[in-house]
Amino acid sequence: MTTHTLESAIEEANVLSAEEKQQIAKMAKAQNYYCFMYAFNKWCFEQVNQRINEVTAIKTSPEAVKLFQLSTQNFLVKFRELIFPVIAFEFNLLKQAGELTVDALKEEEPKQENPQKEGLKKGEEFVYFLQYISNDSEWIAYFFMKYPVLVHIIEKATTFMLDFNQQLGQRFVEDQETLRQDFNLRSLAVTSVDSFDGDFHNGWQTTAKIQFKEGPTLFYKPRNAQNELFFQAFNDFCTSLGASSTIGRLCIVSRENYCWMQEVLPAPVRNKEEVAQFFWNQGSNLATFYFLGGSDLIADNLMARQSLPYYFDLEVLLKPTITEGLERYLYEAQHESIKFIDKSVLGVNLLPQYGFVTKDFQGVSNAGLSLSQKSLPQLMVSFDGDSFKRDTQPIRLNETNVHLPLLDGVRVGVEAYVDEVIAGFKAKYLFMQQHQHQLIAYIQKVATQKVRVLYRPSYVYGKLFSESFQPKYLSDPQQWQALFNYLHEADDDLRENKVVIDAGVKQMQDLDIPFFYTYHNSRHLYAQDGLVVENFFTQTGQQDTIEKLQQASSQDLARQVQLIELSFAIHENYQDKNIQIVRTPPLFEQTSQPADSGLFLKEALHIEQKLANKALIDEKQVPSYWGVAQTPNSTWAIKPRHWGIFDGLDGISLFYLNLYLVTGKASFKTTGERFLQIGVQQFEQYTSFYQNLDSFNRVSLFNYPVSTFYLAEMFMASGISLDFLTNQTIETLLDWIEYNYQFDKDFDLLSGGAGTLLYLYKLYQRTQNQRIIRLATKIGDYLLKHAQPLGQGHYWQSIYGKAFTGWSHGSAGMAYAFFVLHELTKETRFRVAAQKSLAFERQMYDPEKQYWYYFLWHESQTIEKMENHYWAYGSGGVLLSRILIKRFFQDEQINQEIEVAKRNIINKGPRVNHNYSSGLFGNLDTLNLLAQEDESLKQSLLSSVAQLLHQKNTPEIWVCAPVGAKNNVMELDGFFSGICGIGNTLLNLAFADQTTPLF
Repeated sequence: MTTHTLESAIEEANVLSAEEKQQIAKMAKAQNYYCFMYAFNKWCFEQVNQRINEVTAIKTSPEAVKLFQLSTQNFLVKFRELIFPVIAFEFNLLKQAGELTVDALKEEEPKQENPQKEGLKKGEEFVYFLQYISNDSEWIAYFFMKYPVLVHIIEKATTFMLDFNQQLGQRFVEDQETLRQDFNLRSLAVTSVDSFDGDFHNGWQTTAKIQFKEGPTLFYKPRNAQNELFFQAFNDFCTSLGASSTIGRLCIVSRENYCWMQEVLPAPVRNKEEVAQFFWNQGSNLATFYFLGGSDLIADNLMARQSLPYYFDLEVLLKPTITEGLERYLYEAQHESIKFIDKSVLGVNLLPQYGFVTKDFQGVSNAGLSLSQKSLPQLMVSFDGDSFKRDTQPIRLNETNVHLPLLDGVRVGVEAYVDEVIAGFKAKYLFMQQHQHQLIAYIQKVATQKVRVLYRPSYVYGKLFSESFQPKYLSDPQQWQALFNYLHEADDDLRENKVVIDAGVKQMQDLDIPFFYTYHNSRHLYAQDGLVVENFFTQTGQQDTIEKLQQASSQDLARQVQLIELSFAIHENYQDKNIQIVRTPPLFEQTSQPADSGLFLKEALHIEQKLANKALIDEKQVPSYWGVAQTPNSTWAIKPRHWGIFDGLDGISLFYLNLYLVTGKASFKTTGERFLQIGVQQFEQYTSFYQNLDSFNRVSLFNYPVSTFYLAEMFMASGISLDFLTNQTIETLLDWIEYNYQFDKDFDLLSGGAGTLLYLYKLYQRTQNQRIIRLATKIGDYLLKHAQPLGQGHYWQSIYGKAFTGWSHGSAGMAYAFFVLHELTKETRFRVAAQKSLAFERQMYDPEKQYWYYFLWHESQTIEKMENHYWAYGSGGVLLSRILIKRFFQDEQINQEIEVAKRNIINKGPRVNHNYSSGLFGNLDTLNLLAQEDESLKQSLLSSVAQLLHQKNTPEIWVCAPVGAKNNVMELDGFFSGICGIGNTLLNLAFADQTTPLF
């Protein structure tokens, strides 16, 4: 039988019968986005009936026929959802052209009787559009002519659907007796099928959920269940060695390329003891997955049934570590940290982590131990009865939270049971360490297993796939093909090499979600389209697991537990009950505590030892670090440390510089110098890459690469020669700045081009290179071009639509930058710009309340009057700017502002939080600058901090909480949010004549 083409179905489409129109109208009113070309529906089912009749095994089985037909309906539902944006677009075109008004419809010569025209009301246009216009033969022909890509997609996807449903039906018939026996199915009568919902690979192969008239519900998966069976067997083996069983058992029938699984239904716990046992079990499972290289254990892939978790989607076990697939440009200097994070407990995806961005910018995690109580914005098209809109609508993430225990009708989160998770993890870790030889022997005998390799989360591909159904792509084949090249350009933390990206693009152009895999005993990478990249991994996943078991140690256990605690501290408000924090005594009061510089140095060295203990050393003896880092969306995640001053390697380098200057210990100089050397060489080698990478196009003092070169100048100014800092390398950086300054949108000192002026000034002082003056002038003029006038002053609108006061992102920092620029160029306009920045900030001062307001909303010109006394904002930043500005400029208000700001941070500044940016020590460092000309203040500072150090016990931690973390009792390791900034400030306080300040 000749296959009826879609084009011929379109050409032959007739006006619908009254019965068909009534059905379409009913669907349109009940579910307004269920629109589609009726011609396609008819054509599709013609193909289904033809395929059924061609396959004897299916044709002779009424249940296989029903399975085929029900799955086809799921396919059509999926396709209706995908095609909705282009239908909505066409409806809007008609409506905007005035062709759907009552008057316009009356003027049309009807092709048939249409009583609805007379009574069409506002809001009913869409129903009319679905019921009549979109099913008219001429309109259907127009539609498919306009969107040729859609014809291609429909024909290809329909072929995929037919092949999948045929395969599903045949396998169902072949396995009937096995299914009946193994799953105790009393009847094979199918009542419903859910398919084509979720990711699809290799020609729209997807999971199908099948319900029967009598008996359990089954899941069909187009892959074998070797991983699930292996994990259950491994759990049994551990049980035979004396461990507790910590998972529920799945009922599985596994074939070579597919499997059947019985549905597991959640069941509530009976009491809190069972809740505690559930989380202990999950801690134990976390240790098992950690050693076995498990990953993707997100909430979607497990179920809580009383005190046991059930894992039903274990595609990633015995996975190898990805190194060759990552861009060397981004990660070479932090290679050990990358490997550590990837191999750590975080890689399992059970622990809560930053996942999706929410409208409050706090992020929401879909990890296996996360309780999601937030809405996830999702791009979707909606119809409000009058018009269509493409917008973000709140979608609940893991709304049922069935991966967590249910007690008395309420889902229980992990927050109160973190100690149980940690206890379970420690117990299983120690068990596996004790039995490492038996476990290694077991792993060595494992049969070949397929391991999925995840580069990017599937939702990244899914969003791109959904985007490809927008009208502008469906109407242009070339543009549709080119869309998927985004995978080459995407700047995220998981970048493939070109060969792998090309394979991903090809799979998406073939309408599949990209799928890569390997085998547990292979070093090769495979793609679903047949690609093989030989020796892609440095060693196999099996070798990784054996190595991890061999290297199990108390030090590794401590590091993994630290990661667990930090993850729960950020996301679940966990706090170690035994933790002791430094309590800040009343400062600047009369004290008899002697200012012993030895106390300051002792604590700075203690901080350095913490860094050294945490450092991961590579084969070149270069330390790298991991810790809490801010994401581009102002959330927090545990990540390797990159370069940068704020909390990166450059800030750590400054601490080591001052340790060397105070102690004379050469190893401190070597450590700090090595960070900079790698950073400079990295930039020199890959300049063209950084030239075109969006996230690095930030001409900013605190961001790489300028931050690294700025620190190098500080080393040079301290008398330390850096052979790697050549004139050619500096010229390359100046080229990079000249290219990129025009992309600055931050317009501030910390994140924008204004901060780069400080680097250029410092560089000019050493080199006297006249090009620097010309470049600095261009940057200054660019900034002036974007200044916004207000009264006698001006300000810069931040990317958040706010005009801040203060140092980091506000007018205080801008004023100082322009005074520095004037000193460099001697151009009067830059001195005027600096004074106007001061004028804006002075307009934001409240003389009655004696503080500077937080920020001005640019659009509304309303003022946020919140009180701030931090280093970054408010009084702390104002004080720092005025102290530094006095090097170049003095007026009658500056000394008064210094006194007000000093009084504010002494009396009202932060005490509980100790970090540099928004805590105590940034203000102490600023006061120390002022104290160099005020002996009384200097002695008061030293005595107060000495008293704090004298009272501090060794186990106590400094509070360095990042903004946005649920738990504010954390000790981090960076400069502005961590202990490096605290240690550096202690050195500046006690040894001001020896150290080098940041500014």
